[in-house]
Amino acid sequence: MPKRKVSAQKSETKKQKQEDNSYPIQLIGKDDTNNLVLLQEGKEFIQSLNGPFAVTSIAGKYRTGKSLLLKRGLLQKDSDETGFTVGSTSNACTIGIWIYSEPILTNNLPVYILDSEGLSSISASSDHDSRIFALTLLLSSFFVFNIKNAIDEDALNQLSTTMSIVQSIYDANANDNKIFPKFMCSVRDCHLDLEDSKGNSLDENEYLEFALQKQENSDQNAVRNVLKTFFTERYCTIMHSPSSDNEILKNLGSINLSEMNEEFVRDMERMRNTILENIEPIMFDKNIAMQGTTFAEIIDSFVNTLNSNEVPMLKSTYAMFVDIQCQQAKDTSLNYLNDELSKYEKNEEDINILNLIMNTLSLFDSLASGELTHEFRKDLEIHLNNLVLQTQDRICVSREHKIQINLQQQLANLQHEYSVLYQTCRDSLDDNDVNIDKLIHETLSHESLRPIYVEILNQ
Repeated sequence: MPKRKVSAQKSETKKQKQEDNSYPIQLIGKDDTNNLVLLQEGKEFIQSLNGPFAVTSIAGKYRTGKSLLLKRGLLQKDSDETGFTVGSTSNACTIGIWIYSEPILTNNLPVYILDSEGLSSISASSDHDSRIFALTLLLSSFFVFNIKNAIDEDALNQLSTTMSIVQSIYDANANDNKIFPKFMCSVRDCHLDLEDSKGNSLDENEYLEFALQKQENSDQNAVRNVLKTFFTERYCTIMHSPSSDNEILKNLGSINLSEMNEEFVRDMERMRNTILENIEPIMFDKNIAMQGTTFAEIIDSFVNTLNSNEVPMLKSTYAMFVDIQCQQAKDTSLNYLNDELSKYEKNEEDINILNLIMNTLSLFDSLASGELTHEFRKDLEIHLNNLVLQTQDRICVSREHKIQINLQQQLANLQHEYSVLYQTCRDSLDDNDVNIDKLIHETLSHESLRPIYVEILNQ
């Protein structure tokens, strides 16, 4: 079967690696059949992460300034050589999903930034858009959807093509809205007075809630309902235009923050603060933080599921990896115990069996996670007891064998000594010049010679 060609977006990553310790890494690309692919460099980077960590991402229509918000707003990069690529043409400048290597720290929690391919680009299909959108959503603990001008019918229509897969994920996971991240709507280039239908002033979050209310004669009420149902914790950031100068707008990637609209810069800072103050770590199972190795496998599983036009089942996927992680923790713990018992058995050194068992169980507890931990731990305890008993039995048998060999050796030595002394006594008695009294005295003074002398005399 011919190997599929995997396409990855060309970038200045190598140059950035040389000039900066932080750089964007392409996490998701696509092959020649337009299936999503978890790229090797991205996978290895994810595997290197130690939990807990959080992930924030941004999605929205292409060419609406998503990468700019991430680069200038969240990462606070002021150079065109770092951060995500910001384009100046009508083509989409981000392909697939990218992750930035340097996290933002908030309360000692590393927050990693994802940039995703824009929706509705000329080169992508609606199926591709839905997969990218769904995957970005599932990998995030805080999700930002970027629109322009206002939260209106046109903006909600941008979401309509992706909401079906979101609905499917929701339905397939037993109507559990906890599988979805916190949600923010960033409204770019907005110059509206925020008011409700009665003219009452609204703040940003109130504006979002007002816009999501059911509207008469609206084709997007289903989208409104999905957003309210799935994203129970919602925020909104209203943003001014970066500049009124068209030349600056065309070259935002290389423009310093000082050249941008001050209100826009403050808007980005407010958005950043809201995200960092409310973001939470990616969780593997209930109160257990995700680890990079497991996260990479889960991403790969999600990619394969989406490529098969199936809906990711989060609980079954997590359960599968909980099982794998617990089994690995059990194997590691048993290997540790076997190594320690081997030292004990080899050197016959004194060992505290109770401490060894407790240390082994503690090692398992530090590595295992999930609802299946108790079952694996119980099974491990049975294995521990059996291994310890088997080792002790082997050591007892070994010691008995060594004692038997030692006794046999002593007997052989005694028999040899007996033979030599016996012959010496015989020779002495045959010697007419021997002093019999002296020989008797010397012989009887040696315990091992007494039976020999007695035997000789008896003869």
